[in-house]
Amino acid sequence: MLTKSNLENYDLAAVLEWYVQNGVDGAWLEEPQDRMKPSAVVTIVPSASEEVVSTAKSKQPIAPPLSLPVPTSSGAELKDAIARAGAAQNLAELKQAVQNYPYLTIKSTATQIVFGDGNSQSHLMIIGDAPASDDDRSGIAFAGEVGDLLNKMMNAIGRTRDHADPAQSFYVTNILNWRPPGNRTPTQFEIDLSMPFLKRHIELVSPKVILLTGNVATKALLGTGESITKIRGKWRDYEGADGQTIKVMPSFHPSYLLKSPTQKKASWDDLQILRDFLRL
Repeated sequence: MLTKSNLENYDLAAVLEWYVQNGVDGAWLEEPQDRMKPSAVVTIVPSASEEVVSTAKSKQPIAPPLSLPVPTSSGAELKDAIARAGAAQNLAELKQAVQNYPYLTIKSTATQIVFGDGNSQSHLMIIGDAPASDDDRSGIAFAGEVGDLLNKMMNAIGRTRDHADPAQSFYVTNILNWRPPGNRTPTQFEIDLSMPFLKRHIELVSPKVILLTGNVATKALLGTGESITKIRGKWRDYEGADGQTIKVMPSFHPSYLLKSPTQKKASWDDLQILRDFLRL
């Protein structure tokens, strides 16, 4: 526990980083608050009737606390998502449809939508799990340190994010377009309602190849229960709603590579397979 006596010797930078990673990344009060000030003692004197009720309740067994219900789709939410996504005729309309969709409540805790970035005509589309804190602040998919690493990875196979040539560029997006609070893993409910928008996103970009980065993205788009470590570097097929078959390569997410640099060699093997296929 932090106290006045040890606060000066505490690593304040580590404390702030811990708060950011857990979703506390903004100050909402206009005046600073003294969190070390003793709380006022409040004494509540129960009335005679309340004492009787309290005595009666104390004789009853205490029931275990109820867990909060996990939201599930009733079907109407999913139908609405499919209808809104299908009506979008271009990326601008699709982005607006995502913004107007009311059933993904995580947008209320996000700073802004994170839709897509790069050359939308590119032959290569990269799909990640969900926006992180850097993405949320900037509104750009794969931003910050994670984005820097992804850019270097793509540069190594001759591609840049905004290159005008579809054969030398790449385009990025995520399964979800809103950052989950505290960078937590998206729920199945959130993934299910996001998929119609993602599938329409893929149709509008119409890439030749999709690079899936991360477990969430891989399992959601391919409908597999296998982990990324088992299927990375292996080609899979994605069947679009328009009948188009797109080659898909699962691989590690750049954020994972930052935490596990020993896996960069395996990721480079995947990228070489990807590069050689795109050259055909």
